[in-house]
Amino acid sequence: MNEPTDKPHSSDLRKGRISLAGCAYFITKCVRDTVSRPLAGEDCALRLVSSLIWARDHRWLRILGFVVMPDHYHALIAVRTARRLADVMASMDKFTARQINDLLGRRGSFWQDGFYEHMLRDRADYDAILAYVHNNPVEAGLAAAADVWQYSTANPRYAHEIDWEWLGPSLPKSRVCKHRFSADMVPMRFR
Repeated sequence: MNEPTDKPHSSDLRKGRISLAGCAYFITKCVRDTVSRPLAGEDCALRLVSSLIWARDHRWLRILGFVVMPDHYHALIAVRTARRLADVMASMDKFTARQINDLLGRRGSFWQDGFYEHMLRDRADYDAILAYVHNNPVEAGLAAAADVWQYSTANPRYAHEIDWEWLGPSLPKSRVCKHRFSADMVPMRFR
């Protein structure tokens, strides 16, 4: 993995968020309507997965893992040099909201405001978060095993999307993130 070469953008610092190219992040994003569970539908879930792959193919980010749940998604990504984390999320939110609302025949806000993020500290942090992400459907009672949930990099259908070559055998220790991941760190609304 490449060392970060740029400095945090000042607007990120004002929001308490640091975005560095070459750093990896754990992201959680929730839908506004958690009752109808719109991402449970195959078409909606596939739109979200396709958007992550498109962003990767257009060099916005690197995919390090993901899972799409009925009312939220988790993604492990690395921001590419030309983009800030907040910009990537804003663009993906806008595009996927429009796409999914069209599929559902609805209008208005699709995603909750904001998102949860945690900068990955090192390879142990990554491994713990990837296990958390992949086991999310099992913990929610949606799948008997992580690899059978069809909208996840735990599933053989998407396992090849993880950029293992970029990750390498270890992530360098983050100079910015001082806290190791714990599932308790994720606010309840983002689980």
